[in-house]
Amino acid sequence: MNILLLSILIILEVAILAIGTLLAPEDGGLVYWGTIIWIGFLVGLNWFASASIFSKSATTDSNGAEETGSVMGILPGLNILIFGYSIFSVALLLSTTAFGLLSWTWQLVIQIVAFTSATVLCLVMFIASKGATFGANSVVTKSQILEQLRRIKRVSQSDEITGLVDSAIAYVASQMPHPARLDQESLSSAYENLKNCDAEDIHEVKRVTALVSKL
Repeated sequence: MNILLLSILIILEVAILAIGTLLAPEDGGLVYWGTIIWIGFLVGLNWFASASIFSKSATTDSNGAEETGSVMGILPGLNILIFGYSIFSVALLLSTTAFGLLSWTWQLVIQIVAFTSATVLCLVMFIASKGATFGANSVVTKSQILEQLRRIKRVSQSDEITGLVDSAIAYVASQMPHPARLDQESLSSAYENLKNCDAEDIHEVKRVTALVSKL
């Protein structure tokens, strides 16, 4: 988590504490401050889910070349699940503290059931994301291929070569099947050609990018 994301969390938590202090009744005791602490916890939980998306996005290839089974794929759904649970939990809490619609016994029972259900669903999502990688091993990853293509792009001063490489990058990032589904010998050969490719030789770059585009 970078300093800007952490600053957002600190600002939110300080704001919750400040508002809670200003609105605190004279007889505000364990119930009141427990409610404030729980709201702060839920805000922190949502911050963590949202910050995970931003942090992953910052370290992920700009062309979206995430490998199959990445946790990144479940973060949006996880974020929605946590947000929905938080809204339900706060509404349930207010139904007792502010409106007296539920007894504390039923409040705690429902909160425990809701928290347990949300936690189990989150764990199932993580297990599913990991399960998607089973049997999906490859000698070369998309990230490695993209790294070599960008190397050629950085070194070359030719607009034509840049265009060829950009096309190959777009193919690998958005259209190429998962490397584990490809012929591993052809994949390995294409990667070795990429590694040894002369970034200033237009004919060599054409040949190598053509190999990549056929994967």
